[in-house]
Amino acid sequence: MPAWRRYDGGFYTSAADELRDAVNREAPLLILSGGYGLLHPQEAIGDYNKIMRLSDWPAGLLEGLLIGEARRRNVSSIVAFVAGSSDYAKLVRRTSWEQAEVNAFLVTIEDAGKGASGKVPRRLGQAFSCFWQGQLADRYPEGTTVELLG
Repeated sequence: MPAWRRYDGGFYTSAADELRDAVNREAPLLILSGGYGLLHPQEAIGDYNKIMRLSDWPAGLLEGLLIGEARRRNVSSIVAFVAGSSDYAKLVRRTSWEQAEVNAFLVTIEDAGKGASGKVPRRLGQAFSCFWQGQLADRYPEGTTVELLG
């Protein structure tokens, strides 16, 4: 099954329509995966359940793949939607975007309160939907923050 359809967590269910649209338009999307590393949305993957742990990957491998994809796709900016304290966020933060002359933005959710493990992915999916639809910041879910990296 294609990676973008395999995942069924809060992010993917909240952003389902916009993800489908982005994939159909062949937007330069990438998925960070605990089991596969870096995926193209249409890449077929098996069923698994593994959280991203940077210690599972050789130092510099995933960062190099991210930079390589940015260069290959000739993008000048990237926007990552991830939980702020996760290894996904650590990976995006420690990637040398400035070396690739790429502006990098990290979108996270702050102060989600009780039930954050469910609220954060759903709100990140909602934030992606707002981003994809070109909505103004006041339409983004509560607690959305955008960090410029590099």
